[in-house]
Amino acid sequence: MYKQKDFANIILVTVIVVLAVVGYFMFVKKLKPVVQQPASTPTQSQITDWKTYVNTKYGFSFKYPNNIFAYDVVDHTNGQIPDVAGFGYTQPGQYELGSVPAEKMGQARILVWTNVSQDLKSWVKTHEPNIKNWTDTKVGDIAALVNYSKATTASEGNPMTFKTYYLKIDNKIIEIMGFSVTNQYSDDWIKIFDKIVATFKKLPSRAR
Repeated sequence: MYKQKDFANIILVTVIVVLAVVGYFMFVKKLKPVVQQPASTPTQSQITDWKTYVNTKYGFSFKYPNNIFAYDVVDHTNGQIPDVAGFGYTQPGQYELGSVPAEKMGQARILVWTNVSQDLKSWVKTHEPNIKNWTDTKVGDIAALVNYSKATTASEGNPMTFKTYYLKIDNKIIEIMGFSVTNQYSDDWIKIFDKIVATFKKLPSRAR
């Protein structure tokens, strides 16, 4: 009888201890502040407010922020360097080292080659034989190749940061190249450049 009473007391004490422990952890949990998840960046709403550049001659458009310039370019090289458009912090003729603040050195060029019969990878391999590390990607729903290179030192001139996309639309090869003198702001420019490129679209045939 004595042993049964001891056993009952042990069970009672165990139950009390378990309840006390559970109650403690529930109390502590209530005291802990609820950690709020950071709100998602309203990227889409920001892009909605961006301006739109349209090139009806070559059949494409893209959006760009209000603090960026976008413009047509006249090709004076008879197709050897077929620039058709550009965008960046400065307008054509303003991009001169020494006269532009370091945080405003981001620029981009858009070049178009027409009547291209080769597939994209074959053409890029021929056109850019010295660049080997191209990566498959997409610009919107358009298949593309992209290359990123960054030089922090340069034996001649200035160290540069480049990011280049190539895509093929119909029989055209389109190159979109963002670049900046490598400095503390060049990575920020590439991020903005990527967001702009992500809005690049082929115009419907009726809009050309």
